[in-house]
Amino acid sequence: DALTVARATAPGQDFAILTASSPQEISWETPDGGLFTTRLLDALKAGRGQVPLARLFAEQVQPPVVRESKSICQRANQCSAHPQQTPIMAFGGGGDRIVL
Repeated sequence: DALTVARATAPGQDFAILTASSPQEISWETPDGGLFTTRLLDALKAGRGQVPLARLFAEQVQPPVVRESKSICQRANQCSAHPQQTPIMAFGGGGDRIVL
């Protein structure tokens, strides 16, 4: 998983790993595309290259994906198997400060 990869990387490397969900979860689709992908692209556009990736992820990507995925699973009647989708961000070095 992303956290394991990040911990195993050599010091001095700046990188970020973003995953749509944790390993045991499914990633939900919406009519607009993947739930995670659409929220990430929306956040990147809104940030206009001025917001560090970790802040963008923590404030504008992960919370809405978790919230919206709970609603989707309820509508799909699949909450017992997949109660939510939790995006993960792992990074090394200054990867949390990457601006896109």
